[in-house]
Amino acid sequence: ASNAGSSPPKGGRTKAQANRVGKRSEPEVEGYSSDEGRDRSRPKRQAVDPPARVPKGSPEREAAAAEAGKRLRDKKINKYVGAKLEKKFEGVYYSGEVTSVTPAEKTQLKTELYHVIYSDGDEEDMTVDELRTLITKKPKHTK
Repeated sequence: ASNAGSSPPKGGRTKAQANRVGKRSEPEVEGYSSDEGRDRSRPKRQAVDPPARVPKGSPEREAAAAEAGKRLRDKKINKYVGAKLEKKFEGVYYSGEVTSVTPAEKTQLKTELYHVIYSDGDEEDMTVDELRTLITKKPKHTK
């Protein structure tokens, strides 16, 4: 019995399919494209070279590390700017807001000083420890 016609041989593959071993098998359908379904509105990604490595101890690396440390420190000390607080003066509570911070390097106390302006117009500088005790989530007393 010969293998004439369109039926595949005993192994289940045609001779053309057997020759494509290891190649991507695509359906043999008219009008089919391997890119069909791909979103063409976005460009293909381009390979990007990794940034150049800077040797340890080099001035560039030291400067970058110092700048990163300064940004982290600034973020940490500035987290209280805009915070609301209440403080009792002579038996009356006044609300206030932290408006700025002076870094420790620029103070005589060698600690950050937070500038607070109160609702009556008074102003005060205080350390972070003083500030933490006065910061309120919901004002209890207001004036």
